Amino acid sequence: LSLIICRELNDDVGAANCYQSMADAHKNLNHYAEAVRYYSDATETYNALGYKNEMAYCCIVISEIYEIKKNIQQAIKYTRQAKNIYAYTKDSEKLNNCTTRIKYLKAK
Repeated sequence: LSLIICRELNDDVGAANCYQSMADAHKNLNHYAEAVRYYSDATETYNALGYKNEMAYCCIVISEIYEIKKNIQQAIKYTRQAKNIYAYTKDSEKLNNCTTRIKYLKAK
């Protein structure tokens, strides 16, 4: 219902937050396909808004889901996307965290 209202009001920030909340709920229920879909919708909306940190967060969570599903190549792909965003925003701590995560995933 919230998402419908946000769309009707052209509230893109609200819609992105709704997508992310729905994704979080699905992830917590281990409904991973739905979670990835909603995180992807959130990422697209955040991208259109220029919300880089939120985009990177969604990429990291998608990466974690793929790691759970043992799809390491996809996990690395989404961590790299987050890393590129953190490089763009010059967030060195999160950039280093992504570098460490990629090394960890490659070692699996």
